[in-house]
Amino acid sequence: MENGLEGYSQNEEPFYIEETEELGNNSKLNMVKELELKEDRTSNETPKLELKPLPDSLKYIFLEKDSNPVIISSSLTDCEEDMLVKVLKQHKKAIGWSISDLKGISPTMCMHKILMEDTFKPIVQPQRRLNPAMQEAVKKEVIKLLDKGTL
Repeated sequence: MENGLEGYSQNEEPFYIEETEELGNNSKLNMVKELELKEDRTSNETPKLELKPLPDSLKYIFLEKDSNPVIISSSLTDCEEDMLVKVLKQHKKAIGWSISDLKGISPTMCMHKILMEDTFKPIVQPQRRLNPAMQEAVKKEVIKLLDKGTL
């Protein structure tokens, strides 16, 4: 500890105090933002689930009545399915049902809010044009994504 304080002088003390106070204030501010996000999440009702059609090899199961859907293989036997559902129900807190449920990742890192005044009006911007070679490449990529079901 003494080696770390060799170049320290009494004149620098207010600077270090100010810096540590700023760090403390920022962490408190971040905690307040996270609490506000958690309150927003809890105040909202559970969103309606949109279950997408699955291939024949997969199926949905629900860990609670009409909520917390999980996709499993439809080739599992009844015994295997029951065991899997039992394990998933025991550890359902480990599954990130929403962004705010993910442990170790602050929701402030995953979301943003566009700050606009109420008097601002949205402006329609003109469509952007691509050169013909790029248009063809984009068209092929969009078709490929549509075929996969991504878009």
